[in-house]
Amino acid sequence: MSPRPKISFFYDYVSPNAYLAWRRLEDLAPQTAFELESVPIFLGGLMRATGNKPPLEVFGDIQPKRDYFIAEMARYARRYGIDYAVNPHFPFLTLRALRVRLAAEPLGLAERCDAAFFEAAWVTGQNLADAAVVEACLEAADLPASELLEASRDDAIKQQLGDNTARAQQAGAFGAPSFVFGGQLYFGKDSLPDLMWDSDL
Repeated sequence: MSPRPKISFFYDYVSPNAYLAWRRLEDLAPQTAFELESVPIFLGGLMRATGNKPPLEVFGDIQPKRDYFIAEMARYARRYGIDYAVNPHFPFLTLRALRVRLAAEPLGLAERCDAAFFEAAWVTGQNLADAAVVEACLEAADLPASELLEASRDDAIKQQLGDNTARAQQAGAFGAPSFVFGGQLYFGKDSLPDLMWDSDL
């Protein structure tokens, strides 16, 4: 049996578009035959390294464009039946949550961490920069909070997040969500149809 094609998914919990893409990938996975490699990155670090800026910062005082950007994400969520709400704490620092997610990977708990943190950020509007919120998310998901938080402080975990971010940059990524298939970069949730087409999935 030939191996399933692999799609690498680069994301950070701070990105609402990464959340929406993650939910779409969840829906698409049962209908397709790809192997998804989830790669957490520190989006702020990637954007600094590439000279990119967040959309709402780029839009500046162009209020109609800011309003459209926000409305478009809500419309996308409605189209695909995705639970979604604007986070009042946005933008929030996600380093702790991302490191916890990496610490969860060798325990086979990565997917549950993704679900807990993405939903906390973009469904219930919690502030993932708050250590108490991160711990509460883990406990609510019945994950070993103390063990994961302790492991997330390890220098090797911090290095892994840095390496993931550097890998995304080397692949040509400049923001999130980004996907790599067959050496090609696909950026943004709206690139998913092209990705599915090109990968013949």
